[in-house]
Amino acid sequence: MSKDLNLVEVTILCGTNTCIMQDLPESTRSAAVKVENSPSLDGNQARFAQVTQHHQQLGPNNREQSQAYQHAAHLHWEKQHREHAFNMRLSSMRELVRHWIWSWRAPTSIPCYEPTAIDPATEQVVPRDFVVQFDRDHEELLQAREALDEKDRALGEVTQALNQMTEECDAIRGHWQAAIGELSDLKSSEQIFMVDDAEMKSIWNQLHYGIKNFARTYLRSTISARHLNWKQKQSFKSISLVYKDLFQAKENVHLLFQALIWKYIADNLLECPSTVWGNKVARAFETLLQLHQNSQEARHHWRAQTGCVIQNAKGTHDKTKRDCTDAISAMVKPFISSEKLSDKKHHDMIQRSVERIVEKAFEIAVIFNQSRCSYRLRKVAHKERFSPRSMEFDEECEAAQVDLMVSPGLLKWGNSKGEDYDLRLVLVKSHVYSLKTAVQEQEMTEEESKIDGDSQQQGGNDEEDGVLIPGLD
Repeated sequence: MSKDLNLVEVTILCGTNTCIMQDLPESTRSAAVKVENSPSLDGNQARFAQVTQHHQQLGPNNREQSQAYQHAAHLHWEKQHREHAFNMRLSSMRELVRHWIWSWRAPTSIPCYEPTAIDPATEQVVPRDFVVQFDRDHEELLQAREALDEKDRALGEVTQALNQMTEECDAIRGHWQAAIGELSDLKSSEQIFMVDDAEMKSIWNQLHYGIKNFARTYLRSTISARHLNWKQKQSFKSISLVYKDLFQAKENVHLLFQALIWKYIADNLLECPSTVWGNKVARAFETLLQLHQNSQEARHHWRAQTGCVIQNAKGTHDKTKRDCTDAISAMVKPFISSEKLSDKKHHDMIQRSVERIVEKAFEIAVIFNQSRCSYRLRKVAHKERFSPRSMEFDEECEAAQVDLMVSPGLLKWGNSKGEDYDLRLVLVKSHVYSLKTAVQEQEMTEEESKIDGDSQQQGGNDEEDGVLIPGLD
């Protein structure tokens, strides 16, 4: 029995073999495998061969030997298992103790390090709080330096933008100096834009006759005031308060439309002649013109010179011209017979007539812009007292008051050389109309006196603005 037990122990110590494991019970075989896998066992192939040969000589039916094998293997496996568990726990305890006593171990000296003595004259031992505060101050200084660097970068960008704007300003100043030079050359060479009075009267009369012939040809039909819409009533009311009475007579209808066309041209072109260059240029021109308030002569000289430069460089604004043509056409076409409008020939003739009227009005506005003398319109208000020195009737009439201004008059202040702006000349008289055909000698009521006073303020008095003389050129 002891020999067999030794064989089992030797077999377990040397390792298992397929031929031996086949004769062992299942429990013993599994125990042998576990023992074999233990890290504390080493193989021994020579002894393993002897044990295998001796074991093969034993009968497989010897049950007593098999139980001994099983019991010995179990005891040996339990021993190895407990030893392994003990070693694991011992390792864990050793590691725990090592970590626990590490912080309490005595400091070891660093090789190659030699402590130096402290010199009280140049060095000082400071507490730990001082070192912490030093580190904190150092961090704040680093942050402040980063903020300063950021501000330096921002300042560099602002400086770059300022330099760019300075260059642009220098370029604008150069263009301004060049423009001043051109104006000085124009002034020194005496290249003054001049239009004599006869030519100005001729151009004005062409516009007057163009409007008159257009109204007489296409706008002679009687119109009932009840058929007018609110906008049309306001338009006719702005030229005469008695427009309803004027509509009743066929011979007076064309006078109302002449006055309506003249009012549109006066309000949108002749009273603000810079409009011919377009709204943007006109606004800029009028704004700069307000700055020249040193003297009347300097103001008109600058206006004339600048007007010549803009006109030569830009010319008239085509869109503004089309807008004026469309506005006049839309204003009068509702009162033209549908037969003429449906006829393409008549329609084209009406359109060309309106375009010629606008062209002539633009020509007069351009002269206003470039002339050194000042041209102004003489308007006449409703119920204003008739003045033969600045007004005239289209037909023989001796009425004392005006009911309708057919066309405004044209006044000239100063001469073509830009002198004597306190003197005024009536180039063209205002064309007016009155429903009264004879002078009626009667006192005016208080209401009429008030209307007359207001109208004279709007239209202007012939004697209060300047001296009326026959000619200046």
